[in-house]
Amino acid sequence: MSNTLILTTIISIGIFYGLIMDNSKIKIQQFVSLFFIITMISFYRCPDALLYPILYGEDGTQALAFYYNNPQPSSIWRYYSGYISLSKNLIGYLVTKAPIGFSPYLLSLISLLISAVSFSLFYSSAFKHIISSNRIRFIVCISIAAIPLGNHALITCSDYSIWNLKLILILLTLSPFPKKRLWMALRLCLMTFLIFSPPSSFILIPVYVINMFREPFKPFSKCYLYLILVTIIYLCFGIRSTDGPVTTPFIPTVHTTLRLLTDRVIFETFFGNEGSIFLFYKGLEPLVPAISAGIIIFISAVALKLHTTQKYNPCNLTIFCYIILVMTLLPLLRYGTEHFDGSWLIWAHRYFYIQKIMFILLISHLISIYTLKKRIHERHLIICFSFFILYVSLLNYYNNHVYYKTSKEEGKRVEKFIKNVSAQEKMHGGRNNIHMKLDRGRWSIILDKK
Repeated sequence: MSNTLILTTIISIGIFYGLIMDNSKIKIQQFVSLFFIITMISFYRCPDALLYPILYGEDGTQALAFYYNNPQPSSIWRYYSGYISLSKNLIGYLVTKAPIGFSPYLLSLISLLISAVSFSLFYSSAFKHIISSNRIRFIVCISIAAIPLGNHALITCSDYSIWNLKLILILLTLSPFPKKRLWMALRLCLMTFLIFSPPSSFILIPVYVINMFREPFKPFSKCYLYLILVTIIYLCFGIRSTDGPVTTPFIPTVHTTLRLLTDRVIFETFFGNEGSIFLFYKGLEPLVPAISAGIIIFISAVALKLHTTQKYNPCNLTIFCYIILVMTLLPLLRYGTEHFDGSWLIWAHRYFYIQKIMFILLISHLISIYTLKKRIHERHLIICFSFFILYVSLLNYYNNHVYYKTSKEEGKRVEKFIKNVSAQEKMHGGRNNIHMKLDRGRWSIILDKK
């Protein structure tokens, strides 16, 4: 309960700072304040995962153990789970170069900072074509961090950080290139690195094509051609999964896709995963798609009114919808519809995480355009955001203890294991001849440095 109160206080400070800040131009202190506030929100959402890191999942087996046992630089280009992820590999490689006692904390801290960057990026003036108001973009960034959209792993697990890196890649794709050649080159280098991180970066090829026709500046077209070429190279050489797509009947795939869109993306964005589970166990499951359908109808009505009254260009809306749809369809094509039957309600948050963020941006985009020419009294804004803070506090209260809580006891067990490894290193004068194991079943951490 105390963490929820602290979280609510930080969210309140962030939103009301956004309401009173200078809206005329973006200042560096505003960006720093936003990044700090979002970092604090993410920290107090799951403090035990950062103070007592448990080396969740592949963080223990593939980030720490693998690069402890294989410290050679060539291992950065290794394939894991059928693809090269430069970001995950580089994080694991660099972290294991530090003293072993720091490794669990560094893995969690790097993941936290990546998530904070991904949540803060939308505040940049490069996104004025989506939301023109600096103040609204500031508050949208706070909202994305404040709403429980996933679980602790998406904030504190380096293996799951590819989802936030994918979010950064998507946001960079949605923003125009800088006109200065140095910044343009740096942007291309960053996007090249990000393309070689998540295996599904190829879904952005259609967006690159659209941007080629949207950008009047000729060098930008060459940039997008370059990104298309890099993505094709990654598809050819960076992915070699032996599984291949699962062949599923068309109708069940469409039905499951629509069900996941309504239940896991639209409904959970507003009511959290616990809201879905509550209705499911109360026998009120049909309410979930019904409420989601109502939200879709409302959004469609707003978009239609904008199109008829303000000659609204639906290009950004189309891109948001495309990303949401394709990213929901991808896991179904890879794993099959059966993979999401039965247990789809309570797991696999990462497969719907970016879609929820895109959905928030879509709604914020439409609302900002709809209210652009309407004067809203400050008192009404304060009332609206006060209700929003209360609403988010309830969401956090019911979701955080389920999805963002980690075992402090397991964290202390990991800490004891790491201290024993450090003691063995001192005894042997280095990392040679270290043979230690933390037994955790399929996630056992085995350090075997010969």
